[in-house]
Order: sequence, then structure tokens, then C-alpha cells
Amino acid sequence: MTMFRNKYRVEGNRMRILNYSAPGQYFITNNIQNRHWILGRVANQKMFYSEYGEIVKKEVLKIPEYHPRIILDEWVVMPNHFHLLIILKEYGYYNGISEVDDYNMQKNHEFYLSRKWWNKPNYQPTKKEVEEYCKLRRRMIIPKLMGKLQMKTSKDINILRKTPGTKNWQHDYHDHVIRDGRSYPRIKNYIINNPKNWKGDTFFDRA
Repeated sequence: MTMFRNKYRVEGNRMRILNYSAPGQYFITNNIQNRHWILGRVANQKMFYSEYGEIVKKEVLKIPEYHPRIILDEWVVMPNHFHLLIILKEYGYYNGISEVDDYNMQKNHEFYLSRKWWNKPNYQPTKKEVEEYCKLRRRMIIPKLMGKLQMKTSKDINILRKTPGTKNWQHDYHDHVIRDGRSYPRIKNYIINNPKNWKGDTFFDRA
């Protein structure tokens, strides 16, 4: 995440032109709407889940079922947000869990690699190209993963709370593509130590 005044801040927009089905390591953060503490509490540097937090935890553990190329690396559910470290393996990889067909995702990847403007760092895509990309991005693995996770957990939380249709997650989420070997252990340690460092975390403040 970007640091601002020594605190993490969520970017308003993701990288405009990026293949979110490409092999790589993705650091993802999503907040509860208005950062309300509904997922549990931290005591003695440990996270204790509420019944809503248990819903999120159980669904996070199901993420490898979403797609055969997904590896769930490190993760943590906190009182008002979660962090995920997701690895997308190479095309054709099978994690031994998911039964989803990877064919369409491969076709998306091949489409983008074939575009002349894809690998031009200074090229500004046209409005039509951006719109075309946005439509396809919704079918890419990371956006589909987040959409499914948000939908399923929110539905189950609302059943328990008897609040049908209530929005539980912030619409936008932060994603960061890990591009160097130094960032990976730093981010992984940040996730592991999140409960221990909770009182100093930027998400600690109540809305």
C-alpha cells in the first residue's frame, strides 16, 4: 500500500491496464463498510472472531476452490478488514482443489498479449480501449475472486443480522501486485503480525 503520513491509504483506482489473470503475487485488502468492527476483536495480540468473522474466515479458506490457479498464501481477518496474499500460478496449473475450467481465463490472457498497445509503457489507450478492457477485467481472476468473496460473505452476514440487502463491504478494495522479492517477505510479515500490531494499525480507529 502507499504510505501517507506514516499510514496506509487505499488507492482510489487500480492500475488501468493490467491483466488480473496473469501469474503473480497479489496483496489484497478490503474493509468493512464504514470500518465498523463487526468481525471480532483483538485481545492479547490474538484475533477472536465474531460469528460474522467466522463467516469471512471460512470463506477465505475456500478461495482455492474458486479457480485452479489460485494459491492462498498468507491471510488475516481483522475486526474491520482482511488482508489476503494470493498467488496466481502459471497458466494450466492445477491446485488440486478447484474444478473451475481455466480455458476462458487463458483466452483473456492471450487477447491482451496480442494487443499492440499492451506493452507500450507510454501509450495512452483510447476511451474505447479502456471500456473494452474494463468489461474484460470483470471476468479476470482477481476481480471475480473478490466479487464472489464479497457476495457470499455479505449474504451470509445479512442472514444472521436479518438485514437483507445491506452493504457490508466497501465497494473498492486495494490490490498491489508484488513485483520484487524484497516486498514479498515484508508484506507477508505485515499480515502475520497484524493482530500483534493492531493498536498501531491505521484501521484501528473506529468510524
